[in-house]
Formats: sequence, C-alpha cells, structure tokens
Amino acid sequence: MKREFNAAHTPLENGFTVIEASAGTGKTTTIAAITLRFLAEKGIPIERILVTTYTELATAELRGRIRETITDALGQRRLPFVDDIVAKMGDRKEMERRLKIALQSFDDASIFTIHGFCARVLADRAFESGVPFDVELVTDQSRFLNEVADDFWRAHFYTDDTTMAALLRGQRLKPAQLVELLTRLTNNATLRVMPPPEDRAVIEKKIAELCEAGADSGELTELVNRFVISVQSEFCEWAREQLPRRKADRGVQSFDDLLTRLDEALRREEGGELRKSLRERFAVALVDEFQDTDPVQYSIFSQIYGGSDSSVFFIGDPKQAIYGFRGADVFTYLKAAKVANRRYTLHQNWRSEAKLVDGVNAIFKQRDDAFVIEGIDFPSVTASGKTDAEALTTCGRRDQPLRFWIASTDNRSRVGDSVAAEIASLLAGEAKIGARKIEPRDIAVLVNANSQPPGIQKALADLQIPSVVYSAASVLKSAEAAELLRILLAVAQPTHEKIVRAALATEAFGLGASALEKLSSDEAEWEGTLNRFADYHLLWRDQGFVQMMRALLIGEKVRSRLLAWRDGDRRLTNLLHLIELLHTACVENRFGIDGLIKWLARQISGASEGREDYELRLESDEDAVRIVTVHKSKGLEYGVTFCPFLRKEPWGGGKEFLKYHEGDELVLDLEESHREIQKREELAEIVRQLYVGLTRARHRSY
Repeated sequence: MKREFNAAHTPLENGFTVIEASAGTGKTTTIAAITLRFLAEKGIPIERILVTTYTELATAELRGRIRETITDALGQRRLPFVDDIVAKMGDRKEMERRLKIALQSFDDASIFTIHGFCARVLADRAFESGVPFDVELVTDQSRFLNEVADDFWRAHFYTDDTTMAALLRGQRLKPAQLVELLTRLTNNATLRVMPPPEDRAVIEKKIAELCEAGADSGELTELVNRFVISVQSEFCEWAREQLPRRKADRGVQSFDDLLTRLDEALRREEGGELRKSLRERFAVALVDEFQDTDPVQYSIFSQIYGGSDSSVFFIGDPKQAIYGFRGADVFTYLKAAKVANRRYTLHQNWRSEAKLVDGVNAIFKQRDDAFVIEGIDFPSVTASGKTDAEALTTCGRRDQPLRFWIASTDNRSRVGDSVAAEIASLLAGEAKIGARKIEPRDIAVLVNANSQPPGIQKALADLQIPSVVYSAASVLKSAEAAELLRILLAVAQPTHEKIVRAALATEAFGLGASALEKLSSDEAEWEGTLNRFADYHLLWRDQGFVQMMRALLIGEKVRSRLLAWRDGDRRLTNLLHLIELLHTACVENRFGIDGLIKWLARQISGASEGREDYELRLESDEDAVRIVTVHKSKGLEYGVTFCPFLRKEPWGGGKEFLKYHEGDELVLDLEESHREIQKREELAEIVRQLYVGLTRARHRSY
C-alpha cells in the first residue's frame, strides 16, 4: 500500500523516492512545495536543487510556479500548504534569509529539460565527459538518417538483378522504410533488434535456385521474407555504427546524442570523478513527468545518485504514460518504482467536480488489472471540492458530469455532427460555469489521430461555431507543404511551363482550369507570369530563400487569397510555419535552391522526425472550441470535454515495426512473431489514453 505524500509534512529522506501523481492531484504544486522545503528546512541553495522535465514549456511553467511559491512564503497571505511549511519553521528570520537569497539568485536555478541538463553537463565538464568543445548541436538529423539509408541501399541493391528486384517489390525494404527503421533506433538507444542477420548470399542463392526450379510460391515467399528480415537486421547493425561515426566526423550531435554521450561518460572507468562532481553540484534532484522516461535517462540518474546519501524524487503517473512512440518507456518507470527506497501517492484531485471524480474512479475500479500491465494500479482519489464551488449548471440545476454515447459502426460517420450539435446546444442554452455563461473556449474535443480534427472542425463550422486545432500533426505533412513544394519547383525552374502551371493551380495563387487556360492563351500575360517567376528565382539565388518568399507573398497577394477561405487562418499559419522551418533548414544545412527542394520533398514523402517545432501551431487564440489530440491535451484541463473516438483497434501489423517488452527490455521484432504480447501492450496504452482523455475535464466529460 503506497502512502499519501503530504507536501508540507512528509519527511524529505535520502535515497530514491517515487511519487505517483494521478491526474489533477497537483504534481507541479508538489514539486514547488518540495523545492521550497529544501530551501527553507535544509538550507540547500536554489542552484544545487536540480529540477528536470521534458519540454521547454513545462520548464517555463515549473520555473514560474517555484518562484511564485517562494515569493508566497515570504508574503502575508499564503496558500494553505505554504502556510503549513512556514508554520513548521522555528527560526523565521533564517528561513526568510534563505528564501530571499534564493529569489535573488533565481536566474541560476537549475531547472532544465532533460536534454538541457545533459547539454549543460557536457559543456561544463567537457574533459571529464570526453566530448570535444566544438561540437555543434543540430535540431534536425534527418539528413544523416537519409544519407545512411541511401548509402546502404546503394551498396546492396543497385546492382541486383531484375528477378530479385521483382521479388522485393512491395516488401518493406525501400530507403524510406529504412529511414523509418533507423528513426525507431534513434528514439530507443537501448532497443534490441531480433533476429540477428543471416548470411544474405546463402538466402539469395536459394531464392535463385527456387526460381529456376519453378518452386511453389509459398516456399518462395517465405524465403523472400527471411531475406527482407535479414537485410533489415543487417541494416540496424550497420546504421548503429555508421550514424554516430558520421556525425562525429562532421562535428555535430543531436538531442538524443546528448543523453547517450552523458550516459557513456558516466559508465566509463574514469566516470567516478564525473559522478562525484555532479552529486556535489546538485545535492537534490527532482525529475518531473517520470512516466515518460526511458532506459538511458533513468541510467543517468541511477549512476549519478545510486548508493549516495542524496535525495532524488521521481514524480509521475504511469497511468498517463502515452508517449511510447517518442521513445518513452513505462516499463522503465515500473523498474525504477520497484527498486525505489519508498513510494507515495497524491490522493486529492484539485481539478474536477466530485461526481466526475467518482465516475472516473468507478470506471477504473471495475477490474484489478484495469491498466492491463502488472504494476500499474489505480489508487482512488477524492475531490477537493474546489471546482464544485463553481459547478456547471443547466437552468440552475447540476446534471450528470460523466456521459457515454454508444455509436454503432453505421453511425460512426455521424459522430462529428453529433458532437457539434451537443456543443451548439450547450452554447445556445442556459449552461453556466458558476455565474457566467459557458463559452466556446471552455470546450475541448479530444481526438486520437491527426486525421480526425478536420471532420470535427467542419461539423462545427457548419453550425457557425469557431474552433482551433491543437495537434501533434506535422506541418510538413499538410496540404500547404505539398503546395509550397510545387511553388518552389516553379521558382527553381521558371522556364519549365508545365511546372509553373502546377504552381499557379495551387490555392496560394488561386487559378482554376479556365483561368489558367485564359492566361496561357494570352502571350503577353503568360510571358509576364514567367518573368515574375524568373525574378523570384534570381532573388532566391542572390538574396536567399526568405527574401524571395517575402517578395512572392506580397507580389502574388497570397495572404489575402488564403484568408478568404473558411479555414484561412489555418492555411496561412501553416504556410508561414513552413517558411520558417525551411529558413532554419537553409541556415543549418547551408542549402541552395536544389538542396532545399530535395529536403522538403523528403520530409513530405518520408518518415520525418516527430519534432516539436514541426507540430501544427495554434492558428488563433480567439474564443473558440479547442480540438486537441489526447497526447497534446496531457497536462491541460478544460471545462467540458468530448472524447468521440475512444475505440481504437490494437496493432494489426504491416504499418509499423513490431515492438514488445521481454522483461524490462524493449525488443524490435522484425519477424513479428510476438504479436499477442504487442497487442496486449498496445491495449494497455489505449487504456492509458482513455484515462488521460477522461481526466481533462473540470465539469463534464462526454
């Protein structure tokens, strides 16, 4: 039985402490409270308290919350938990002195993303870590992934005979799929690949013999599959050696390299001195969102603090571990929780109305193994009553806060319309939150896939309800990216009339078939159009990409043309975002015209990295319904939520490489022989997504 952690009174002991913070129980507040206590009670300077989290946004929030909590402790009116901490202090003057020093030196507070922490250590202790001083950090390593995949493909398949090429057609053995495979390896540095590669020449010989003998297709198919799996496995071994070497030769490193390099430095025989210096530098460590850790990150903290008398707090919630596709591994959390010196939970929910909390408790208490995986249990939480003070009412009456809609397979296509109709009813009726009328900004529709927001947004627009999309979808996969590629191709080849016509047919230029035909038949007008594209070409060549795009947007009146569409804000936001990304790619990679076009084409057609700066930006902050992916909603809260796409089928094979856990180790199974284990693990993740979706609402969840 895990004990409840009291932010003001639970002893701050040495060793490893795991705090499981269920949704809405005040995780960030708890971290701020622990930091305050180490400052006030233990007298540890703010710069010696290490706090890490996973995004720059979360880092900024933590930094602000910790500073506010320290300021609050020095004031007269305090939050209850701060009051309890201050009341315990015997020497108030000494406490005030410590906290004032902390505020004065707050710019030196050690609050980082995990990658920021690793970068700081590697830079400050370059000698101990063995990292060269002049290494450049690149935010996009896709060019290296593509280069490695292309070189492997050229070395192994450019000389193959036509028979082999025909047999491999349709198999998962193309450069783009090798890039996807390599991306999986870079996301999971400790990923074990199975089976090991076979002797490719032997398999090729057998295939040739079977083809000559006219063997049955079943036996031939099996051999071809073995060949493909062997090549994939061979590529994994080769790429893991090539990718780091090529980046080292060019003096660059990625964000993932920051983690692996620090981990390797700590593991070395001479790493003892580095571990000791880091413990002296950071006497306390608080790791936020620990459910999203991975084996390398956990290894770093284990090596620094293992066996020491330092205090390390891992704060997270395995029920909200939904970032496996980015390399996060909930099994690492469970492993760490098993060996921790102590485990606590937070029992009070500060987010939701009491009946909504009770409803969520009732759902997940139906089974002891509700979260499928052993080790993830469901501790019931109680509502604080804070949200009930300003409850959601309709015509002055409170209603059921948790509602289920059952849709048959035939009716699923109408789910968007049903959601939009219910939202319209809420906005047009007498629904109030406290004393104020409910507004569009109070409502969020949570979706599972990046393909789902357009349907919801259209259904809302049909009822004249404003909405904005907050999604993890990549802008490089948007329609605007494909159109921008057509425009850039035309600027690059202004004398190629067919390509120029394709650019003019984009929505940015807005010419339909009849308008294009009319323009082409007018010799003077058509020559003027080609001359404009030639001018853009010269501008790009002489002054750079951004100057050219600025001139094109103004000269062709692209902004006003896009904004004339119903979703014009979305289209324009995507286009400006793409221009910014392309400019960054130009600067980082020193791309010319052809290089930039090739880069964009690869990003559109291939498996691009799931980077945060590629994600769709919010097109507007107006009073509008939020359409948010479940992954993006984590850590956020809304008045009313709709989860219309809860049902999701587990892994069906074919689209993604199969991964599963063998003990605590993550395995990439190229043979796909462990499908049942994989399906069970994906079912567990689907349940965790359900939990995240149901716990975003303060007042009502559909």
